Amino acid sequence: MDQDFHDAVVSIIDQYMRDNIHTSAPAKVGNVSENFTAELTPDLKVTTDDDREVPYPKISGTAILMPTGAGGTIGFAFPVHSGDGCVAIFGEGGSGTDLKWDLSNATLLPGLPASSSEQVKRAGSEDAAVVFAPTATITVKKDCIELKKQDTTITLKDSSVFVQRGGSNIEVTDGSTKITTPLLDVTGNTEIKGNIQVQGNVNISGTLVLGGIVMNTHTHAGVHGKTGGPQ
Repeated sequence: MDQDFHDAVVSIIDQYMRDNIHTSAPAKVGNVSENFTAELTPDLKVTTDDDREVPYPKISGTAILMPTGAGGTIGFAFPVHSGDGCVAIFGEGGSGTDLKWDLSNATLLPGLPASSSEQVKRAGSEDAAVVFAPTATITVKKDCIELKKQDTTITLKDSSVFVQRGGSNIEVTDGSTKITTPLLDVTGNTEIKGNIQVQGNVNISGTLVLGGIVMNTHTHAGVHGKTGGPQ
């Protein structure tokens, strides 16, 4: 085969592939419908024959990829907003067509931020999976799971559960439960099986029964006759 002819054919094929076969590209999300489809604009430009750079057109009705299974009944969903960064993926088929790697045959993979957020940096530095929203985080590490909502933190470890809010906390281990709080207010019937140790005063406004004896009105015999009831 003549080398010039070979080079010309290769050049034509190469140009055709570059102009007509699309795989993936960074993009921006446009209008979003029901958090299911969206308009997107690939961050790409086409150079015309007269050397003008023309932006790629907007693509409408693009399916948003979400991690779900079990027929969509189990998964993880998050909001996709106009202006978010994403990746446009151009595949084959879809929507009853036989388009292959065409611009109009795109799906949208959200989650291409312009810069690394603090939570993304934290996930890397702490070797953790982090689910985050403006005032809440769930952090999953090898040795613990932490749920945090503003000033409330719940930490789960293999050997303990720790709940903290302000100056109050509850720590549960295999052998004990420790509550530290300025005031513990219990409403309802309370049944305790075991010994009780009290350091401090005890005030009872109702009836005190010990061993079946009502201590509020109990009397006993004294050297000068029965004593009066408790004062």
